[in-house]
Amino acid sequence: MPGANPTERTVLEDRPQDASTATVTRPLTRNDAELDIRRSAHDLYNQWRAFQPWPGTSIQVGEIRCKLLALAAPSSGRAAPGRVRLEAGMLRLACGNGELLIESLQPAGHRVMSARDFANGYAGLLGRPWGRPYPVAPEPLVRPAAL
Repeated sequence: MPGANPTERTVLEDRPQDASTATVTRPLTRNDAELDIRRSAHDLYNQWRAFQPWPGTSIQVGEIRCKLLALAAPSSGRAAPGRVRLEAGMLRLACGNGELLIESLQPAGHRVMSARDFANGYAGLLGRPWGRPYPVAPEPLVRPAAL
């Protein structure tokens, strides 16, 4: 059984890449960090995971831009995108499909805070729609490689 003996080595073989399936990506920018809450919570959660640590992810909350620092796996939920509520110590942000569960965030120019602390300090923002105005759609990240 390969791998059973720690001194045994697996031999890898070279093979050419299939150029017809190759893709390339453009460099990330800060604009890529903005979440578009019209997308599904699952897609946004994966964007958040992919963009750690840079450029991170952020969302417009009233006049304040907030960087999202810790999220839990998304959950199902049906509310208008941008609606947010505090439940079980997490902010539940409704998206195009499902909810993002925000554990901690950082308002621009302020310290990192838990969802509960944010809700206590910025209670007026919980009744406002988040993620508005919607971000401008950026150029796609991945495209077929030029042959």
